[in-house]
Amino acid sequence: MADSRESVESRDIDARRVLAVAGALVLAILVAVAGCRELLLAWQAWDGAAPNAPRTAAADPRHAAESAPQIDRRAYDAEKRRLIGEWQWIDRQAGIARIPVDAAMDALAAR
Repeated sequence: MADSRESVESRDIDARRVLAVAGALVLAILVAVAGCRELLLAWQAWDGAAPNAPRTAAADPRHAAESAPQIDRRAYDAEKRRLIGEWQWIDRQAGIARIPVDAAMDALAAR
């Protein structure tokens, strides 16, 4: 009985192996963080922003909040409603035209 207990207790954890795995994990984390940093810098350079510039609406007017977006939305919707209801040549030479949605549905239903 003493032999079986001794064989279980004599198998200790290998400290070198634990340290090697911990070191490998730390190294993998550092490589991942460095890679993410490089990707962020590359994205910012591609986006046209300075690497350390703050991303604010004042620095980039494309991200500025509108004070009354409803007005722009109403104008946008009115323009789209006008376009879907009118006949217009897009490219006469290529034979590409815009036709009203109702006329297009009638033409498809007649087929």
